[in-house]
Amino acid sequence: MASGSRAARKRLSSRSTARPTLPRKFKIVVAVPPSNDVDVFAHDLGYIAIADAAGNVVGWNVTVGGGMGMTHGERGYLSAHRCGRHGFCETTDAVKIAEAVVTVQRDWGDRKSRKHARLKYTIEDRGLDNFRAEVERRAGVKLARAKAVHVHVDRRPVRLERREPTGAGI
Repeated sequence: MASGSRAARKRLSSRSTARPTLPRKFKIVVAVPPSNDVDVFAHDLGYIAIADAAGNVVGWNVTVGGGMGMTHGERGYLSAHRCGRHGFCETTDAVKIAEAVVTVQRDWGDRKSRKHARLKYTIEDRGLDNFRAEVERRAGVKLARAKAVHVHVDRRPVRLERREPTGAGI
């Protein structure tokens, strides 16, 4: 796995010497249903594991867009749920898809305005269909329709509670 990671980094860095190799800020997460501890729909790129009846991972639903944080007063807010599930890819194609998403954002993303540098804005500006077509072209992989799977989405605000010390400190 480590050598594959090095090879992927080398491919990404060799594609362009004139521009930085990665987008300014880019978050990638993995969720294994029904758990969604990472909040897969709130990040730039997410993978949701799809398992067969025996529990073996056979592929991944791909999510793009994310960005449930602040919008810095930018025009219309693009919800992660509006971007939603981008498609399904086989396990063997997951790294190709990730490389393609990152390089499309690197090449199409706004590097002049830090407030407008996230993937959600690139998709809003270029359109989800155009973004998907470019990802598929660069990856050399046609994404299938996303598979039906339930992941828990909890949008309740976090509530902090004051507790009395238990005396069981470190």
